[in-house]
Amino acid sequence: MRKTGLWAILALAISATTFGFGSTGVSPTTTLAAETGNNTSTSNSFQGTKNGNPAPGNVSKVDTHALLYSGSTTKVFAHYMPWFGQGGHVNIGYSADDPNQANATVNDMVSRGIQGVVVDWYGQNFSFEDTATQLMLDAAEQHSGFQFAVMIDAGGIKGDPTSGVISELGYAWQKYMQSGSYMKMSGRPVVFYFGVESLGVNWTTVRNSIQGNPIFIFENSAGFSDSFSDGGFAWVGAFGNPADWGQSYLDNFYAAGQANSGKHTVGSTKKGFDDTIASWSMNRVINQNCGQTWLNTFADIGAHYSSSRQLETLQLVTWNDYEEGTAIEMGIDNCVSISGSASGSGLSWSISGNENTINHYTVYISSDGQNLMPVTDVAAGTHSLDLSQFGFASGAYTVYVKAVGQPSIRNHMSGPIGYTSNGASSSAASATPPSGTDMSVSATPTSVTVAQGGTASTSVTLTPSGNVNVPVSLGCSNLPAGLGCSFNTSLVTPGSKAVTTTLTLTATNGSQSASLKKIGGGLASQLALWFPGLGVGMVLFRDKKRSRKTLIALIIVALVLVMIATGCGGGGKGSASSLSFGSSNSSAASTPGTYKITIVAQAGSMQRTTTASVTIQ
Repeated sequence: MRKTGLWAILALAISATTFGFGSTGVSPTTTLAAETGNNTSTSNSFQGTKNGNPAPGNVSKVDTHALLYSGSTTKVFAHYMPWFGQGGHVNIGYSADDPNQANATVNDMVSRGIQGVVVDWYGQNFSFEDTATQLMLDAAEQHSGFQFAVMIDAGGIKGDPTSGVISELGYAWQKYMQSGSYMKMSGRPVVFYFGVESLGVNWTTVRNSIQGNPIFIFENSAGFSDSFSDGGFAWVGAFGNPADWGQSYLDNFYAAGQANSGKHTVGSTKKGFDDTIASWSMNRVINQNCGQTWLNTFADIGAHYSSSRQLETLQLVTWNDYEEGTAIEMGIDNCVSISGSASGSGLSWSISGNENTINHYTVYISSDGQNLMPVTDVAAGTHSLDLSQFGFASGAYTVYVKAVGQPSIRNHMSGPIGYTSNGASSSAASATPPSGTDMSVSATPTSVTVAQGGTASTSVTLTPSGNVNVPVSLGCSNLPAGLGCSFNTSLVTPGSKAVTTTLTLTATNGSQSASLKKIGGGLASQLALWFPGLGVGMVLFRDKKRSRKTLIALIIVALVLVMIATGCGGGGKGSASSLSFGSSNSSAASTPGTYKITIVAQAGSMQRTTTASVTIQ
């Protein structure tokens, strides 16, 4: 009995700690269904429309700022239509007056790095739209830093235009503009106008009759020349040839904005335009061109602005105008497909379609084909990966490669790829980039504010010099007490192109910090495996002849195995061999103040850093 009990305990402990001796186990953090299914606020019942709005799918959540010029501080807003769900409009499967839909919409916007929403508002005389607008403000107020504004649409002005505008502004002041989440420029609330300038409004009378001294932003370049306007916003542009994505219109608009530097400039981007399914259709079309129109309108901003000459604000046209074919809510189709294969430990893949619509590739591994663990990210332009560097335990696996689109572009997953590991591990996981290559690391923004109990994010970009075709681990150091640090992808392979990931900082407000949670999920789960086995062994020794020394020896053996396992455990969240310089500095609650943390990128002996300022409130 004694020998049986001893070997039972040893077998349990050794099997639980096998991964600690040089091989990596698969710990799923997501599923195939989650990585290919609808991850947007689009209704699951929406079947798509023939004017270029596909049925909902899996959309890139890469921060929208990634498409802007380097060093951009531009604030990104999405334009929202609040009238879907009532008669006279296309059925898109949801109603804008549903509070759950409003919350889902803002959550989706935030997940894409969008910082605010401009609602096309028909005013107090249209109760459905006004209710939906109020719900969007309510949802915006749940996210620190997320802003909200109204665009007064000419369609909502009743009676005398001047009196009508004054009445709407008075109502908006009382109901919306005094919210802490309302959009401000130069400390003043912002009101956009669509088509109102053509109604013959006496703007001097308006200015003298309203509260709040709001900023007025009007459509097109005229917003810079009209004396009653404080700036202009770009919209869709001219119509003519469907292949014309509006470069001349945008070039002229940005030139006018720069010539009137004392006024506010709100740029625009769009995926395309097609109003052929609307009841009031004018048969106007601007081709999407498989995502190229979206990318071109972003690139045009970079032709006029830079880190030394910033575009103040950008409005995405639009979040959900399904009838005009500008909706990005369900994602933009880039007409891409991906396929892959494995030979030995070498994984390779190919795509059809334009690779400039892809931000990066994410490789997943699975033991059952359905529950997935992300292995690493690979830069667009690189189509292979040596899986032996991750040291997976011997066995048969299924691998998938996901082509992650540029911001708001559809993601595409490869079919299942069979891979058999022999358990051997190459040294590539700790390889240093070859001589003559280098990399830099940067954060945007470099200063963030986080409330106790809350989170804040910044984009971290690795920019290679040469071909850094080895895994680079990301982590944080110099963290103050109670501040947690995590990356949505903490192991990347840049190749020859810059890659961006999101760093999330979490400030604790209680006794349990992120580090304790991490221990709870790692050590505690291991103890949960080992100590029941130890208990079984003790039960087996429950006879009068049991040796006290033997029991003590068993306990020591089990504890030693625990220490071995915790010392040799696998990587951090989301990757097989992630580097974590510390998810939190202590178990204490965070302390208000401003701190400078260090963001670290490491590949073998090469280590590069940048700093960020974090203010905890």
